[in-house]
Amino acid sequence: MYRVTWLRSMAAVAAVLGAAGFVAAQAPPEAAGQNIAAAEPGQLVPPRSPSGWYTTAEMEHAAQAAVTLGLPMAVMLTDPNSSCPKCRVKTQEFMRARELSPFVRVLVSTQDGAAPALLAKLRQEAGNRAGRFIPMLFLGTSKGEYLGVIPYESDRPQLVNAVGVALTQFGGVVPPDQMMGLWKKLANARRFWSEGKTMPALRAYQDIKRAEAVNPRLAIFAELQRDEPQIVARGEEDLEAVRQLLAAGDHRKARVELATIRRQYMGFQTAEDAKALQEAKPAPDAAAGAPQAGAGASDSLRTWTDATGEHRIEAKLVDVRKGWVQLQRDSGKLVSLPIARLSEPDQQYVARWESERDAGESP
Repeated sequence: MYRVTWLRSMAAVAAVLGAAGFVAAQAPPEAAGQNIAAAEPGQLVPPRSPSGWYTTAEMEHAAQAAVTLGLPMAVMLTDPNSSCPKCRVKTQEFMRARELSPFVRVLVSTQDGAAPALLAKLRQEAGNRAGRFIPMLFLGTSKGEYLGVIPYESDRPQLVNAVGVALTQFGGVVPPDQMMGLWKKLANARRFWSEGKTMPALRAYQDIKRAEAVNPRLAIFAELQRDEPQIVARGEEDLEAVRQLLAAGDHRKARVELATIRRQYMGFQTAEDAKALQEAKPAPDAAAGAPQAGAGASDSLRTWTDATGEHRIEAKLVDVRKGWVQLQRDSGKLVSLPIARLSEPDQQYVARWESERDAGESP
């Protein structure tokens, strides 16, 4: 008696207020269904109907839609031939409830025989909270995780409260259009990666990663986890190249490369590893890229002054390269200055230091 669809666009929850999880949501617009192309397992095309409800026969299809769209499920058990006026009114009230717009909804008739496994699991979890009469509205996930129940006797405030609590337990709702966009980005990311287009692939992966905070339990993020090892492995190659730059003493280029890696791999472990490498304090006798003790490194702090005599810094000299000095403060922080801007005594000190370093002696 009920034809079934998924709406082209679904209104997101307008507000979740207070500890009780009060929800106010806009009604979804009446629109035709749309094709939903998921990266895996293939293509999902929900059936069409102005009601927005799936039937019992389409339970599996509805569960797939819930996973793909990143939405919880509302499964209503009712008797379509009931002679009880209140039962019929309750059924219509549940089916038309605007608060249910962020759910994939399934209508189960008591005359369908054996209840679907998902409904049976939700009923078992609900226990005596479900009440004795029909209709009953069970709230859960496509995997059968119980989120709540709305019994026959419930009034509208109880319905609103139960829906709000369920959405809170679910962890967050991603609007359907946005979720479909994320699935398409995942498909594009995998295609770019297979074609060797690493940068476009990483940008697409980052877009998906940013949405993970809404609800990390959604299926698309499990798919993303499958791809993360190859992303981190590629990031480790980039980090190894930076370590070689640091070993060669090219700190300026290393800093630029680390900033680029943190931006490209934002959200992934590689970015955290790059940050740690960027913030790592060099050892006192082996500043990143600095000469080792006995190869020209100064062991003691001294006061450095600029040519104007106005600026001073306490630091030790760790390297001289291409007209620049690299100084290390007591905190371990490295500072680079042009030799030409140092005071005359400091320039003479640098010249002696460089000469003794080249001779293999420590000043």
